[in-house]
Amino acid sequence: MPNGLLTRYRFSWGEAARHWHLQLSPVVEGSYRAVHGTLLQGSLPFSESLDTLLSQLPGFIYQLHYSVEGKWRYAYVGKRVVELFGVSVEEALADAQTLLNSIHPDDREAVFESSSESARTLMPWQQEFRIFHRSGKMLWIEAIDRPRREPDGSVLWTGYANDITQRKALETALKSSEQRFRQLVEQANDIIYTLSAEGTPYLCVA
Repeated sequence: MPNGLLTRYRFSWGEAARHWHLQLSPVVEGSYRAVHGTLLQGSLPFSESLDTLLSQLPGFIYQLHYSVEGKWRYAYVGKRVVELFGVSVEEALADAQTLLNSIHPDDREAVFESSSESARTLMPWQQEFRIFHRSGKMLWIEAIDRPRREPDGSVLWTGYANDITQRKALETALKSSEQRFRQLVEQANDIIYTLSAEGTPYLCVA
């Protein structure tokens, strides 16, 4: 510590679950020489801070890896996977099929075919599909991710998946309502029309 300047060090404590800052300052009094250390507040590692931030999002963040041998694995899974699908982070990381096998059978082929195309072209991937919660409840999911070619030729997607079940239900209800109205109009014997604010008909259906 030249010229009596303060120096700070960062070191890990315990099992590296936290980082701490240690501030050292020289103490000089006559011929007495010493160093005084002050332990400052600890800081979370970036990955742990990121997990805390991502847990506040409505969906969850993931990284999905596809090897040159054709094997799938999750390199990262956000903690909200538990709430969304009833699958723990540890289960998803240990075996990607825990989640992938939950995709609705009628949607599975389209999901994997579009993923293969994304891996080939390295174009962003987006898909809406059905998936089952561990409880058996069916959900609609929208997933959006971007692929990256790794040095060994494998592909790593970083993406975001969100539950759109409620939106799909509203779309279905609206479509059903429009269909009922169309049937009503087609079967009506009277003339149905709409007027402008000035009273001029601008839509007439016999």
